[in-house]
Amino acid sequence: MLTHTSGIDGDFFQDTGRWDDCVERYILACSGLGQLHQPDALFSYCNAGFVIAGRIVEKLRRTTWDQALRHYVLDPVGGPAGATPFAAARDLLRFARLHLAGGETAAGKRLLSAGSVAAMRH
Repeated sequence: MLTHTSGIDGDFFQDTGRWDDCVERYILACSGLGQLHQPDALFSYCNAGFVIAGRIVEKLRRTTWDQALRHYVLDPVGGPAGATPFAAARDLLRFARLHLAGGETAAGKRLLSAGSVAAMRH
């Protein structure tokens, strides 16, 4: 899904609000999406796939997407990169440092496994 080869129609933009259940409601609205092509047959940017992945995080972590993002990514990194469509240059640099340091923060806390970092580079 995150490689943009799922085949689902990823250009589905439906406003489901900003409440704790907005990701869940978006997923329910996606139930009628069609298949554009067979999985792995073509590359087609898939915004919907990333929201579906966010819902998986919600279910696995038993929390909302916003809370999981803050707890597992933003607070440990120390900046809001990824929380909004825009980020300050300093926050993008923090993310770049995290990536270049193999997934560890400046304080030595591991946020990404070495395997995850390697996968992001390929």
